[in-house]
Amino acid sequence: MAAARRTLVDFVLLSGGESLGKVAGFVAFAYLARTLSTEGYGAVELAAGFAVFFSLMVDFGLGTMGARETARSPESAREHAVWIPSARLLLAIIGVPAMTVAPLLMGQPWETVQLVGLFSLSLLFFIFDQRWLFQGLERMRVVASAQLIRMTVFAATVLLVVHHEQDVLRVGMAEAGAAAVMAGYFLFHQRRARIPIGLAWPKEPLRHLFREASSVGLGQMIWAFNQQTPTFLIATFWASTQLAWFGSANRIYVSLSTFSMVYHFNLFPTFARLLRESKEAYFETVQASLRLSAWGGTLVALGLTVTAEATCALVFGEDFRAAGRPLAIMIWGLPLTLVSGHARWSLVAAGQQRYVLFAQIIGAVATAILGGALIPTWGVEGAALTNVGATLVVWGVAQRHAQREIGAIPFLSVVVRPALGVAAGLGVARFVPNPWLGGIAAGVACGAVALLVDRALLGDLKRLAGARRGVT
Repeated sequence: MAAARRTLVDFVLLSGGESLGKVAGFVAFAYLARTLSTEGYGAVELAAGFAVFFSLMVDFGLGTMGARETARSPESAREHAVWIPSARLLLAIIGVPAMTVAPLLMGQPWETVQLVGLFSLSLLFFIFDQRWLFQGLERMRVVASAQLIRMTVFAATVLLVVHHEQDVLRVGMAEAGAAAVMAGYFLFHQRRARIPIGLAWPKEPLRHLFREASSVGLGQMIWAFNQQTPTFLIATFWASTQLAWFGSANRIYVSLSTFSMVYHFNLFPTFARLLRESKEAYFETVQASLRLSAWGGTLVALGLTVTAEATCALVFGEDFRAAGRPLAIMIWGLPLTLVSGHARWSLVAAGQQRYVLFAQIIGAVATAILGGALIPTWGVEGAALTNVGATLVVWGVAQRHAQREIGAIPFLSVVVRPALGVAAGLGVARFVPNPWLGGIAAGVACGAVALLVDRALLGDLKRLAGARRGVT
């Protein structure tokens, strides 16, 4: 009971800190969209995209391996706390120049190149992002506060120093400063824990670390490629205005799609237990979760489709009303991600995670092909279609392997009934001129269809709750 309570507290702390950090970051970017020019905000979104991609390159799965080894052997924390920053520094020596040069190769304006260069400084501080250390030591309170502190410092700095359109470079300074504060925060707690701070490059331990981390690091890089390629292609083929529209729409989508990770992470232990105890109970639970998540994701996507332009204008300002077009498309990746997560996380629960990596690789290929074909011609709408198309491909590949390795997980039957709800909702919304009232009307119509054609939803909710409590 004590272990279960501790697990729940850790989950609440981590998810709460992450959520509050995202809120602070979202507020900061909404302010930037209203303060900077559209072109300036587009440059910020491009720099942020580069920072995500190259930070994952610098980490390359080392943090995951460090957390695993520390959890297995807490006494190894003293060595890994020195080795992992050292290994990351080697990668940062490559990553910082590469990140700075990348916008030059894309033909970006000099101010954008300077901004990306300032953002790249955060990689040098990232080498001391020691959250993995405290995760391995199960000191979740230290980890939970880190992202909140970083994004609060970033948001506060932005609000204090960015007041005019020409203050674009100050955003890069705010990012580097926030990264420095978070590094200092972890080093402070590392010293309090009496764990050595330093750098060292022993050949064999570092070689072993890189070898162990390579599969995780490759998966991280593929994920980053899938997420950021549309942004990079828009920056290459279109003006900064289109980049700003896509970046703002994508920021709303990514903020909502994190719910999928939290939802499936919470269900993951249940899937793993039921696969071991009872395949029948597992399939019943998966089917219940599929229906609930399909309808839930559909309701959110439908509401945002109807109110997309009004939402973007409300959050980012009237200049971003056009961002509603890509948002109305890409938001359908939310129900797709929620539904496809059952195949992906079930494969991991069954010890078949190599098929998830394979699905991500195929998804990256799809992103490159679709993005190269659609974005040069259709701009932000093409980028949104690329996101949704790649999500469908990942789902299809993961589903195929889940069917083969685990069993008959529902596929097309899951989306048919929600599709009827979408048709009803969009039909009703056409007759409501106000977008907010239209969104409500669409949601009510979709919900009514759900109650009429899928009366098992209440039973699904009870079954899912029972499975989470261990009642099979």
